[in-house]
Amino acid sequence: MSDTSYDTSYDTSYDTSYDTSYDTSYAATYEYSYDSTDWSTVAEVSEGYTDVYQWGTEAANTYYTASTEAWLEGDGMAAYELNQSYLAATAGADVAWDTANSVWTDMAETTSVYSYDVPADTNWSALPVDTSWSAAPVDTSWSAAPADTSWSAAPADTSWSAAPADTSAEGY
Repeated sequence: MSDTSYDTSYDTSYDTSYDTSYDTSYAATYEYSYDSTDWSTVAEVSEGYTDVYQWGTEAANTYYTASTEAWLEGDGMAAYELNQSYLAATAGADVAWDTANSVWTDMAETTSVYSYDVPADTNWSALPVDTSWSAAPVDTSWSAAPADTSWSAAPADTSWSAAPADTSAEGY
């Protein structure tokens, strides 16, 4: 019978001894700033709040008219409730109007560009270069023998030819 058991244990430990220090001895120098606002997004947001403002003022006007008519007809309770709706719609429209205008400054973005001057690290040094050794000089006293050009290959014998192949059907 074969052994079907296997080891399901595993090591959950890990090394947490790493260096988390970093050098903060650099100096940031302001270079310039530029407008990085996405104005089309700002316009869309402002337009959305403007739409809410317009809907709110239309609703407020409708509630005001209905409140006035209810008052003139002698229904004080309806006039009061419609007036409260008018006030709430007006307040909502005012907030939407203020927001539609303030997004133009609230959503504006400016990006600043800095350069960083990092001081030289004087805590290390490169090992000095060992200049005490030298490569052996190249031996130029020998030379390769000149190529022997006194022989030549025999010209190819082109006087023979292979017999033509028998293409007759005889013998097959």
